[in-house]
Amino acid sequence: MAPGDRTVRHFVGDMLGSAFNLDGTFWRTFRLLVFRPGALTAEHIAGRRRPYLTPLRVFLLCNLVYFIAQPYTGFTGYNTDLRSQISRQGYSEAARLPDRVAARLNLDAQPYETLVQTESFRAYERRFNQQSSTYARSLVILLIPLLALFLKALLPRRPLADHLVFATHLMAWQLLVIMSAWLLLYGWVLAGGVYEVLPRGVASYISETHTLWFVGIYLFLALRRAYELGGRASAWRSVVLASPPILGINIAGLLIVATLFYRYLLFWLTFWTVTPV
Repeated sequence: MAPGDRTVRHFVGDMLGSAFNLDGTFWRTFRLLVFRPGALTAEHIAGRRRPYLTPLRVFLLCNLVYFIAQPYTGFTGYNTDLRSQISRQGYSEAARLPDRVAARLNLDAQPYETLVQTESFRAYERRFNQQSSTYARSLVILLIPLLALFLKALLPRRPLADHLVFATHLMAWQLLVIMSAWLLLYGWVLAGGVYEVLPRGVASYISETHTLWFVGIYLFLALRRAYELGGRASAWRSVVLASPPILGINIAGLLIVATLFYRYLLFWLTFWTVTPV
């Protein structure tokens, strides 16, 4: 063994290289994922797979980055905490989640504001959020087959395998670019007070919901490149999938539907496995 091979620097470099394959393959893959929407999927479909990381490996790396960055973004995203579950989701009121949590804690039904002030709720909340975060790291992968099925409905002539690859790359991009990098930057803007001096009308379009504009643009470009669609064909499908808010009106696109299903499943999985103190 050469003397240079026995340094900490060499050890760390070798470890990172083995874990992340930090060679041309790694950088080539993420350059396409981030800067050329749909190109990575197109390359995979065309059979040019050797120069790139596999779709699953790309997703797992982006998933790792997301769950490291998420606590610092200020947004629940795919790691939905208890308070968000019982008060801010589309199903929270319809499923009577505050009442179900109160019953779980042997408390009488009461307003949300009162419930969250109780000691038993706070103790349960800590355990719930910790376990929910653990489940979310694995459960988030369920969004891939859900999105693939939606894509199959929008593009029925294409093989389901193509849609699975596209959905995997889409989820990886969302976890890395939107849920990690963009929302982390947004969280720093809020913490630094910069948000207060943004021009009127700009600030309201930087929230988690309005990131759908970014997703919609990415989808438009990615669908065109991956499936070789025309402009109109790509445009209406990207709108159906992302449905960015227009004039303050939010229409649930298929991505939101899939996310709500995932969050609802995450709630019940955690709810039935975490017992009160």
